[in-house]
Amino acid sequence: MSDTNLKPFTSNAQYIEAETQYLAVRARRIEAEQHERQIVAGGRSSDDCMVGTPERSAAEQNQHHLAALRQEEASLRQQIDARLAAHRTDSANPRLGLDDLCETYGLGPLERVLLLLTTISALSKERADEVLDPVGWAYAGSVTVECGMRLMDARTMQERFDARMIVEPGAPLLREEMVSLDLGHRSFAEDRLSARVYLRSPTFRKIMGLPTESHTEPDDSPKGSRRSRQA
Repeated sequence: MSDTNLKPFTSNAQYIEAETQYLAVRARRIEAEQHERQIVAGGRSSDDCMVGTPERSAAEQNQHHLAALRQEEASLRQQIDARLAAHRTDSANPRLGLDDLCETYGLGPLERVLLLLTTISALSKERADEVLDPVGWAYAGSVTVECGMRLMDARTMQERFDARMIVEPGAPLLREEMVSLDLGHRSFAEDRLSARVYLRSPTFRKIMGLPTESHTEPDDSPKGSRRSRQA
């Protein structure tokens, strides 16, 4: 790792850019692992059904692709963590907005991923597509709970339960109104997976290091309903 990669972040936007690049690679790695499991189980995805492409060749290609993605993902994570450490240890650097939120409300890695995803969506739908398409973009223009859980790499029942708990009523993200959860008129347990997650404007401003608006902010929740956010 070069010294350049150890430099503190110069802005919140630069940090979000680095995490966006990392999450895009992570999403492709998760997609490739799913493809690998399909091959091992004897299934064939549509990508394997090309005329004249032997199944063994497709499996080998996916293994090489997966290995490269794992290496790239690990390298990017190492670089980001090193820069975060350098940023945090120098008091002359301004605090990163997302760090402040996580520290203030005791948020963990799972909440951090969901806040990153919704921030990316609030900044660029194109970049959000790049990150979420490989893991299943349910609604164009917004993050769903299921897509977030897939980016968290939650596969076991315990992992999925832990990931789901961060969007349950009473959890910090909803209790402190950092995000809005749009359930519409649905109320069944499985409906929460397809619910859309929106970043509230004050949270976005905090993450991006923007000054707090002095005037009273209009309700930016879906349909203006507190019930639809947190039910």
